[in-house]
Amino acid sequence: MPRGNIKMLYYLCYGTPLMDRTLERRVDSLRLEGQGRLEGWRMSFNRQGGHPILEEATGAKTWGCLFLIDETKLDVLDQVEDGTRHSGTVYFEGYQVPCVWYSYPKTGDQPGQEFLENFRSVYVQASLPNAQIDSALGAVKA
Repeated sequence: MPRGNIKMLYYLCYGTPLMDRTLERRVDSLRLEGQGRLEGWRMSFNRQGGHPILEEATGAKTWGCLFLIDETKLDVLDQVEDGTRHSGTVYFEGYQVPCVWYSYPKTGDQPGQEFLENFRSVYVQASLPNAQIDSALGAVKA
């Protein structure tokens, strides 16, 4: 998505970075656009410290916040996310748009109660479905 001479790309943020109130200051050019849906991936809580990760899963859908980022700033985002970057498409306002997202290795760690309460609060503020968190925890069948 070009903006003048700057090529912009969407970044799907579904996990712990949503809780980082400094994310937009640490990654110059990052701007919240809305919510997006990634298909073929599901959220799970198997990352070190019980943080959420994405795992490929046929038929699964994951919602997250979509940010626009200048493509030249992806190296900065890579440092902030510190995971494996993936490229593909997400659904945004009824259209498929190019996007990046990150995944992490599984560790088997489970989230603590305080983390989950804060994470749920962020999802409510972002108008993201808490059912996604329940499903990731195994409380609700996907």
